[in-house]
Amino acid sequence: MAKRASPTLPDGSPLVLPACERLRLRLRLREGLRCHFLHGGMVHGLLCNVLGHELPAGVIPCAPESGRVALAAGDAYHLGLTLVGDAVARAADVAPGLRRIAAARREGGARRTLFGNFDLESATVLGPPPPAAIAEDAAALAELGSIRVQLTSPLRLQRPHELRVKGAGYLNQDCFPAGFFLARLWQRWKLLESGAYPDLDEVPAVPAAAGARPVGLSWIDLPVRGRPGRDGKPRGMTLGGVLGEVVLEGLSPPWCALLALMAHLHAGRSSHYGFGRYRLLGVSSAGDEPFRPAKSYLEQVAERGALERALDHVARSSDAAGVDGVSSRTFALRSDRHLEELSSELLAGRYQPLPLLGFLQPEGDGGWRALALPAVRDRVAQRAAVEALTPAIDALLEDCSYAYRKGFSRAGAARAIQRAYEEGYRYVLDADVEAFFDSVDWRRLEVKLASLFPYEPLLAAVRQWLRSPVEFQGRTLERRRGLPQGSSIGPLLANLYLDELDEEILGQDFRLVRFADDFVVLTRDLESARRARDAVRRSLADLGLELNEEKTGIKSLDRGFSYLGYAFCRSLVLETRRDQAEPLDAGDPAGDVPAASWLSSVPLRELRALRPRPGRRDLELVPLSRAGACRSERRPLYLARHDLEVRVSGETVIVEGAEEEPVELPARALGHVVVIGRSRITLPALLMLARLEVPVFFCRRSGQLRALFGHHPPDWRLWQEQAAFAADREACVRFAREVVKAKLANAATLAVRFKLGDHRRVARTLRNLARDGMRKDGLDALRGLEGRGARLFFEALAKSLPDGWPFAGRRRQPPPDPVNSMLSFGYSLLHHHVTTALVAAGLNPHLGFFHRPNDRYPSLASDLQEEYRQLVDALVWSLIRRRQVSPDDFVERAGGAVWMTPDMRRRFIHAFEARMSTAFTPRGGDKITYRAFLAQQAAQVRELVRGRVARYQPLRLHA
Repeated sequence: MAKRASPTLPDGSPLVLPACERLRLRLRLREGLRCHFLHGGMVHGLLCNVLGHELPAGVIPCAPESGRVALAAGDAYHLGLTLVGDAVARAADVAPGLRRIAAARREGGARRTLFGNFDLESATVLGPPPPAAIAEDAAALAELGSIRVQLTSPLRLQRPHELRVKGAGYLNQDCFPAGFFLARLWQRWKLLESGAYPDLDEVPAVPAAAGARPVGLSWIDLPVRGRPGRDGKPRGMTLGGVLGEVVLEGLSPPWCALLALMAHLHAGRSSHYGFGRYRLLGVSSAGDEPFRPAKSYLEQVAERGALERALDHVARSSDAAGVDGVSSRTFALRSDRHLEELSSELLAGRYQPLPLLGFLQPEGDGGWRALALPAVRDRVAQRAAVEALTPAIDALLEDCSYAYRKGFSRAGAARAIQRAYEEGYRYVLDADVEAFFDSVDWRRLEVKLASLFPYEPLLAAVRQWLRSPVEFQGRTLERRRGLPQGSSIGPLLANLYLDELDEEILGQDFRLVRFADDFVVLTRDLESARRARDAVRRSLADLGLELNEEKTGIKSLDRGFSYLGYAFCRSLVLETRRDQAEPLDAGDPAGDVPAASWLSSVPLRELRALRPRPGRRDLELVPLSRAGACRSERRPLYLARHDLEVRVSGETVIVEGAEEEPVELPARALGHVVVIGRSRITLPALLMLARLEVPVFFCRRSGQLRALFGHHPPDWRLWQEQAAFAADREACVRFAREVVKAKLANAATLAVRFKLGDHRRVARTLRNLARDGMRKDGLDALRGLEGRGARLFFEALAKSLPDGWPFAGRRRQPPPDPVNSMLSFGYSLLHHHVTTALVAAGLNPHLGFFHRPNDRYPSLASDLQEEYRQLVDALVWSLIRRRQVSPDDFVERAGGAVWMTPDMRRRFIHAFEARMSTAFTPRGGDKITYRAFLAQQAAQVRELVRGRVARYQPLRLHA
């Protein structure tokens, strides 16, 4: 066999590697570390401290831990370093420099830096890349018609001047000229070899046939914190580049040799941040990566604890069996053996998922959805993979993505639309993607995953999950594309796939709100909405997707539209839900099957035989809340302004004010109406609401219930359950513990917030009392504890009031000073509002659990009032500190009683109403006004006495 000729470079020189050294560094973290998806900035900062801030061109770091956004104390951390040319002389400085930095400990919690937060475990000298291996790769590339280049760290390379456009100055999916890329690669080689950067006219001629075909290139940014400027403040910047794959064609052998060589020396700009690393797929050295993370995601997934947690999640979610007939319960009976086998198969590369079990799920609109369920063992593996990959992928997503993410929700999406309207966005592109889950391009998704997580063995299992066939009605149906609906990993991959759409749309003057494949684009005017539609159409086409033109439209927020089960009209947001009502036609099932779906392989006659029965639907409005027990409640309507008037048209309630456009609400969506003060409601409106069994409560401005109109008969069964609860001593004690604990905790929060007296000592004592309350087993003991806490709080308040506001503590009958007068009046207003909320919820307000039942006053209202008292305390404090009230606003009457003047009473009521209308975010819930939350709490009490809620959760103020 003839000896293969030694490869040469484009200028005819032999393929010879200059002086080069590689170091593999292993660190052990001392404390937890939170960082950006790309670690290049952190690694660059570390090396600057080791080698000096002006790194030589030949210093090329590699950050293999990129993607790990949260690392724990004790975790190993790997990084790589290639030194070329003169920089080789600095190799001996690396390990001592790292040990020096490791000794410089810093104070603080979770860090975004490695400085002083590690021990150097090893510094392994690897030597230069083997010249024979480079020559072998060069020869192999020359024999390939197409060369697949996988970008494993961002490639940052400016376009030629003539191809630069506004907003796109770098190579990307739309612009990747092969000749220019290769020329820049040559220039970088000469810089590393000789220290001089040649001009473009010095670059050897690139073959005219050279071409490049980008595959799924996507942009990723790295925020970088620079050195302080003259003002001492650090200067920040953002570096970005593309990840993905590029297919090069028409390269001559010398250019193939250069490509093989530079795979070890990076391409493009910002290599000091680890940018520009790539690998060549299809050659012998493609898997020989010396710089890998300390621990793969596959190893995390295969850990016994991770699989056990995944099994717990799967078992809680569903007991359904997959294609093998094994249910979650059956799998769990022998979980030790099953999980050990699963772990071994994953680690050994022997894991093979079973086919998916196909079935049809009826939907509320009378249609159906084709689902494909993995076997339990595969659901466990997928769930563990989701837990491992989610933090990394979530760090890449934009804040406009609200589905399947911790801390994001439908309600958050609704609030984003509401905020956009308040900021001047008036039009919405209500978009629909044609069969998204059935249309996802596997190749594009796999390219993106491989670039984000290079050399990750878990991706082999992900590819298998993507491509699993479906067993349905005795047939095995092969799938060609798409994400199987029914798999745990599908939602995570859907968000990742559509992230490019988010970035493209957000780069323009649009607002995007996306919930999986369901999204809207908000614009300021109609013409912008039309431009947004064109932009969405182009972006989806780039992803291999299509816009469903029939279901996509432009709508005005002033005229209203529906999205994610919410109705939007101007700044008003109402939640809707589907239920049983009018029969609907289920339609022809064949017309609902996308061409790419596995279901399209099933004969039409079989689909029609499986056609679901017609369903029913209804529209109902509920509070924007996560309180599960209250989700089924209709939405109450509060009218608290004197200029409001309610009238009706058909079964539509129209609320008109002096300064706003009328708001229209479906009457059947209302649970009850509360008219406060001088708001007006017409007689036809009253009669229509009565016919629909929507009661109307009329209250004084103080909140005191004056009259009830309409259908609101006592719920005797509920009252009976309430009486039984009140007679259950242990149940009342459990309820009272929660109420007292919340009241004391809220008092501690106010003491700190307003710095009342020795606020730290006061807060500590109040919190200790709250903890003591959880051990009390009697109502009298809890009342005593609550009284001690109240005295302590008011003593602290007295010490903190400005001069001229005497206050010797809480005195009720009669109030001896202005502060007590405001507190008493505020508590009275609050008590009236609570009573009305309880009546509206169907409860007997006189039958309390903590305060003794009493016919003279509503004791249950006194119970529920306790957690709200600090709202009145905070209001009084605010009025005094902001000088919105003065001692002259009070008069002393006979017997020493101090009362408000009539004008002061009006102002106080106005301030109280404003406070009750203030929106806040309860713990674990969504934004809601205090008044609406009070109605929700009353409903929670009702569910408690019915046994549908295990524990009452009072209002807790944020510290």
